[in-house]
Amino acid sequence: MLTDSYLKSIHLKPTKPFEKADKQGLSVRVSALGAITFQYRYRLKSKRGEIMEMQRLRIGSYPELSLAEARRKHRVLQQVRDEGFDPAKWQDNERKKNSDELTLNETFHRYYKAKVEGELQNPKLLVYQYDRHVKPILGERYVNSIRLWEWMDVFDGIAAKTPPTASATLSFMRNCLRWALKRQICDDNPLVHVRAGDDLGVVLNSCDRVLNRTELHWLLRACDSGDLERQHSDTLLFLLYTGCRGAELCRSFKSWFNMDTQVWRIPANSHKAGKKTKKDLIHPIIDEWKPFLQAMLDRYPGDRLITTRWGDPLGKVYFHTHRASQMAIAWIKEHGGEIAHFTAHDLRRTARTNFSDFTTTDIAEIMLGHSITGVRAVYDKSEYLKPQAEAYSKWWARLEELRQPDALNVVVPLRKAW
Repeated sequence: MLTDSYLKSIHLKPTKPFEKADKQGLSVRVSALGAITFQYRYRLKSKRGEIMEMQRLRIGSYPELSLAEARRKHRVLQQVRDEGFDPAKWQDNERKKNSDELTLNETFHRYYKAKVEGELQNPKLLVYQYDRHVKPILGERYVNSIRLWEWMDVFDGIAAKTPPTASATLSFMRNCLRWALKRQICDDNPLVHVRAGDDLGVVLNSCDRVLNRTELHWLLRACDSGDLERQHSDTLLFLLYTGCRGAELCRSFKSWFNMDTQVWRIPANSHKAGKKTKKDLIHPIIDEWKPFLQAMLDRYPGDRLITTRWGDPLGKVYFHTHRASQMAIAWIKEHGGEIAHFTAHDLRRTARTNFSDFTTTDIAEIMLGHSITGVRAVYDKSEYLKPQAEAYSKWWARLEELRQPDALNVVVPLRKAW
């Protein structure tokens, strides 16, 4: 059993984290810094009479809550459990009676409406991750009652199965609580110092895939073969030529491309940086692109630049670009070529890497649609169309060299896809 003298002797004394029981589910949890938390461990029965997993409920912190008071609260919670109710929900309801506190579900819903919906390209992914990993465990809890160790239990569970998801979930929940804290919805943000790498052991592989000359030759050959579906070859070529994002292509309207003035304009609400900059992305349409681009404008019905084979708007961007790359890879391997797996974003990275050979870093970043920052963003309003066009033309020339049958000393008859 616990004693008050024992608690005093270990309070705020650095040690290895441990737990020590008192009786009938009451125990203390001692952190590495010696912070002491009273907790109640209990099990509930399901409606079928089955014993559920062990639950852990925070009662309070020592010495703010004395051992005698913790035991009194423990007896009350035991009685609540014996009557068939969940002590955690009962305790939250008691706190709710004298406050305007929100549950985590209510907090997340407000954050989603205010900051996520309409700003992210795929906001439903956050809802899916929240509903699957966080809501079943903490959703009905009042946001101020959730302690750091409870959050860590959730993230540790996710990290054990899918580390990238744990990192993403931690990131958006940290942002959610930061948003809530600034609006006095919660009293603090316990996740502010939690890091996926240091605290969850998540190691995310950096993406450095860049297609080499051999792979580019085979990719161009696959796209020019006429064997791939038009929307797939058009997608791969457009992304390779321009280095734009897959979403910017798949959601493009024909009206964005002015063939007379040779300007390609992506509205602010349709590209990643536009939510913050409120500025359109403006790129030149070089002469070398015009036959290919005009063919796309003529080929697909309706007002979209690219559609499905039936003329419908493309669905999920990832599924379309992934399908396009997989079809190209299959064709290359079937015809004796060698190419490692690549994604649409790898084509963007490949283009950007090659842009560095033809222009300055600033221009290359503008070509990718990245924002100018700092003082330059205040005073420099140039679109840099001419240097962009020069770099695009040099990149086109390099691809045309790789397009030739003898580019790799392989005699291969090629025909244009437009």
